[in-house]
Amino acid sequence: MHAAAQFALAEAASAECLQRHFGAAVGSVFAVVRGVEVKYRKPALAGLLAFGVPDENTREHFLAELTARGRTGAVILIDLKDRTGTLTFHGKFDWFISRLPPPVR
Repeated sequence: MHAAAQFALAEAASAECLQRHFGAAVGSVFAVVRGVEVKYRKPALAGLLAFGVPDENTREHFLAELTARGRTGAVILIDLKDRTGTLTFHGKFDWFISRLPPPVR
């Protein structure tokens, strides 16, 4: 599987991970990836599954910092594995998240 396809899956999975872990608590925000570290481990020859988790610092400080400052960073760790369980990709996605300003009336 082409590296670009793996990267696209991993980036989408990191956004989904943010939404799953924090979406209900944060409301409307603007989020953008500001940095990525990627390691391609083994060739991906079949369908892939994505597994994502926030890093420890994000789990512990994300909501408090977003509440206090209106913006924060988040690091999401992503592993892609094929259906046999072989790790093909590991990524660290660094996000910038900011609350959206209230609508102008």
